[in-house]
Amino acid sequence: MADVRVPVSTLKWIGDSLFCGGDPALFQFMRSDGAIEIMLLEECLTIVHRIDTYGRGRIVSALEYGLQHNMLADADRDAWQAERARVVSWTD
Repeated sequence: MADVRVPVSTLKWIGDSLFCGGDPALFQFMRSDGAIEIMLLEECLTIVHRIDTYGRGRIVSALEYGLQHNMLADADRDAWQAERARVVSWTD
């Protein structure tokens, strides 16, 4: 069985609703205590340093793709453009 434990203060990405219509995307994360947190992209980007490496990479690559192909909801596009440089620095 896969290890699903989450280090303290880390949020494990478990899914999102990017590209699921024109509404702002929701992101789902699991905390170290097993509780699920759901948040909009704007909030997600403010705590990017707490997101697990896999999830952070997946979110960034999806946002880049969505931005290039005009697939992001307006609120998500605006949030990503405002925070992109800072967030990308965490993935390098």
